[in-house]
Amino acid sequence: MDFMNTRISRYLSLLMFALPLFISANGAAEKLSILVSRVEDIDQMDLPVTETLISWLESEFSEYSDISVDFLDEEFPLEEIGVQSAITAAGSTGGDIVILGSCMDRGTRIQLDIVAANSTSGPYEGNFIHIGFAGEDCLDITMLSPESPAPDGIRFFINLIVADWLSKEDQNEEAIPILDTALQYCDAVSRDYQTSAWTFKGDLSLVSEQYDSAIDAYSEALLLYPTDTYLLSARASCFDAIDDLESALDDLLILAEIDPNNASTIAQLGAELYQNGQYEDALLYLNHAINLDPSNAMAFRDRARVHYQKGDYDRALNDLDSALRLEPGSSQGLAFQGIVLHLAGYQDEAIEALTASIELERNPEVKAWSYYARANSYISLEDYGSALEDLTTSLECSGSSYTVLYLIGVCHMRLGDEVLAVEYLTEYLSYPLELSPMDPWTTEDLHETAAGLIEELQN
Repeated sequence: MDFMNTRISRYLSLLMFALPLFISANGAAEKLSILVSRVEDIDQMDLPVTETLISWLESEFSEYSDISVDFLDEEFPLEEIGVQSAITAAGSTGGDIVILGSCMDRGTRIQLDIVAANSTSGPYEGNFIHIGFAGEDCLDITMLSPESPAPDGIRFFINLIVADWLSKEDQNEEAIPILDTALQYCDAVSRDYQTSAWTFKGDLSLVSEQYDSAIDAYSEALLLYPTDTYLLSARASCFDAIDDLESALDDLLILAEIDPNNASTIAQLGAELYQNGQYEDALLYLNHAINLDPSNAMAFRDRARVHYQKGDYDRALNDLDSALRLEPGSSQGLAFQGIVLHLAGYQDEAIEALTASIELERNPEVKAWSYYARANSYISLEDYGSALEDLTTSLECSGSSYTVLYLIGVCHMRLGDEVLAVEYLTEYLSYPLELSPMDPWTTEDLHETAAGLIEELQN
């Protein structure tokens, strides 16, 4: 029987353990109920295996008032239909996790197979963890007593079960410390088990935006499998999130050596080189990525960013057209297209693209940027009333761009309201100058320009 979870393809060969890494939100539960069914006694040894499993679980989670362990008085075969039946039976009684298993006589040792299935989520869809103690890992028969302490391998497993369930219930903060407990027993399991658990810790930390913790976990897993492409890619993303671009590049360069024709990896490397200001190298990799996969809209957008930084607006617009053909509903793609059109002098087209972006965008921070950009096109057309309206709306969506205050001051000045113009320009000067490669309107001399306008208006 093979109970492997296909979500982790690189571990499909494991015969004892599979850990689902996909984290979904099914709504948090107030209490976790673990049900242990009768273990199938294949050789009729009459050992207290079920009672022992219950005792070990109760002992492990005795400090958790919200975790209960109970007996499910049914026996299920370790096959797909058995797992389905166990999930149905446990779910009907309010169980969240159901544990079923079988044991076989191996002389002074016992071969034990256990499956833990998530019964909260309903129908069986490969939603389980499977572990077995066979061969050299068979349990000593003296261990199988409710009074005996749980072996470290079992403690690793049962904490993992609960962490996995919590993650699927969108309780990642609660899952991480329980997973940390499982990781304390890593020495009792194989390298493959350890890698899976550290990867799970990295994924949980990444979802919770605990990037340093994720990096540490992925690094532990990479000590065991240094060329694992998923781990390198995930760690690179975490390095990028904390602006450690050099470390991100190191991981991506290793990835590119391992698989030079992986379009996603090559595109990611190109994007990272762009962020690091290495525009020519970025173009080489992004060109290669697009040749490998012409359907990657993000690669076209990233290449457009490189052309934009190099001042080649025509090429940037060509790439943005390609990206928008692939993803016509991309609000950020439309916003970027609007900025480039503005800089290229096509103000009406820029306003059209930015208006479409505003209508599609739901994130107020991003929407604020589109209003800010569209206002600059209105200013270029000397339509200061429309520009002022957009700038005011941008501030209402987000106050993250101080240059908006400067532009509001300029619009009031052009509309003849010198008092409000001085008020906004003065407020603008109370904030630090913040330059961004994607903000062509905030220049190094903008504070000096604002001060000069105030002096001009006051005189």
